[in-house]
Amino acid sequence: MKVLNEGEVTLIDSMGNDLAVVQAARISNGAAMPDWRGAPDEKLIRFLAEHQHMTPFEHEVFKFYVRAPIFVVREWQRHRTFSYNERSARYKKLEPEYFYPLMVRVPDPNNKQSSIVKDDKQLAALLKGAFDGAYAAAWTEYERMLEAGVAREVARSVLPLGIYTEMIVTGNFRNWMHWWELRVQADAQYEIQQYALAVGELIESVMPISFKALAVMSKS
Repeated sequence: MKVLNEGEVTLIDSMGNDLAVVQAARISNGAAMPDWRGAPDEKLIRFLAEHQHMTPFEHEVFKFYVRAPIFVVREWQRHRTFSYNERSARYKKLEPEYFYPLMVRVPDPNNKQSSIVKDDKQLAALLKGAFDGAYAAAWTEYERMLEAGVAREVARSVLPLGIYTEMIVTGNFRNWMHWWELRVQADAQYEIQQYALAVGELIESVMPISFKALAVMSKS
């Protein structure tokens, strides 16, 4: 699934579904591993969410391939409940593929942690020129150092936070939903919001009932 200008989120693998939530919940009563029973199981999932019985939502796992600007990945990796492996610029030369803002944003006067969109052609031109200039200059120096024999782990230091990197990230459903809840909030940075929306759409395709149940609780 495409995100931003050069980004991507792909669901590589998953384990479990809505039935896995039901099975985990019913084992506490010594129940046989049930098949999906429709409405009664949907009701159970909603009950678990409403009453914060969360452990049954921890047995389902999702693994994603993510291509994102470094600044998005660093923000993402603040969530330490996931497992991460990221492409290393120590071992392989990066590609000159960069993030560009999709709109002009300025500080939100009512929220120091947020920004608002502004329709300003002059600022848009300034933004485009600044990004083009900074990216071109950084890449020129990066390549110049590599060609001169400087180690990749040193040369990479001049690259900007807007260059794209790649990672594999894995976590259980409960933790994904906690991350999703935080990152789709209106005051979350726009770029990571877009990744959260993509991840949510892919998870919902596998666990639609559980996703809806926890999403509803996050808004209540």
